[in-house]
Amino acid sequence: MKKILSFLVGTVVFSYTGAVSANTQKELDSACEQGSSENCILAADAYVKGSNGVLNYTKAIEFYNKACVADPNSNACKEIIFTDSAVTVSLRNISDVSANAQSKLLKSPNEEELKNVFDTLKKECDLNNDNRACAIYGDMLVSGIGCDRNLELGLSVLNQSAAKADLYALSSLGYRYYNGIDVEPNEFKAFRLLNVSCDNDDFGACRMVSSIYRKGLGVGVKKDDLIKIYQQKCDEQKAVSCHKLANIKNASEDEHETKQALELLKMGCDLGGVRSCVELGDMYSNGTIKQRDNEYAFSCYKTACDKNDPIGCLNLGYAYRMGSGIEQDIKLAYKLFHKSCKRGSSQACAVLAQMPRLEDN
Repeated sequence: MKKILSFLVGTVVFSYTGAVSANTQKELDSACEQGSSENCILAADAYVKGSNGVLNYTKAIEFYNKACVADPNSNACKEIIFTDSAVTVSLRNISDVSANAQSKLLKSPNEEELKNVFDTLKKECDLNNDNRACAIYGDMLVSGIGCDRNLELGLSVLNQSAAKADLYALSSLGYRYYNGIDVEPNEFKAFRLLNVSCDNDDFGACRMVSSIYRKGLGVGVKKDDLIKIYQQKCDEQKAVSCHKLANIKNASEDEHETKQALELLKMGCDLGGVRSCVELGDMYSNGTIKQRDNEYAFSCYKTACDKNDPIGCLNLGYAYRMGSGIEQDIKLAYKLFHKSCKRGSSQACAVLAQMPRLEDN
């Protein structure tokens, strides 16, 4: 099974005035601002398709949001998938039942064990409304793991979990829409899901979002303009913008830009951006920079893990298991992998499944 993620909606009230016949994007935007929810949808559709010469997913989300606020039953709500109020709930804290089930799925269980996991998740979803259980249950339905495959029901359950801002569901759907797996490829929805996941500290999603930005895929912003926007926000001490700017710099093989990326990640980490701390640790531990420093990398991962970042805890666990930058401590490594797994890292869950054998050796 593949483990594959908003925007603040204001209390705006629209009055229906009917759609206008607009030939330009500017006219559609203006008609939306004048209070026509239908024209908000038309404006958003045009931004998604680039039919008026402007392909801009960020703008599309803005206009779909306005239309959805005006009419919660409109198709606009289906396009944005979820509202920003959902993100006020915890994205990472999951029940022990869900965490244990997720861990079992990574141990190559047999068919009977898979069915038991499926039944457990379905029960937890149906009876206790456990959002993470519902997300994994939906993913299993889509993939036909531990059950008869039911694509329609599985995607429906995944969408419902995404609407409640479950990180697993957001990432799974974003990955599927981006790659066209079990759904029609939809770059806009992938951008929507993955970008929100990134903004809420999902490290893997940030990498995909950075890739989308670097390709200029549907964001309506040239690379140079994007750099200026991120630089301005970074100067205003916005940690996420420092991190995104660092990713753009890191994509270059130019040594000068790599050094700039390093400084940006340091700034982002100092500002409280856990993703920047993790990536900064990676640069010091994997030889991206000339002088490797495992002790400094350890401190970066610890900073991120102390703020409950799953990847930071995962890498900190590796450091303790290998004695990299710190004295080896297998038991503490196990605790950190467990924390990372419970916070949503499938890789940590997979490591946990092997830990007893590792300790025996």
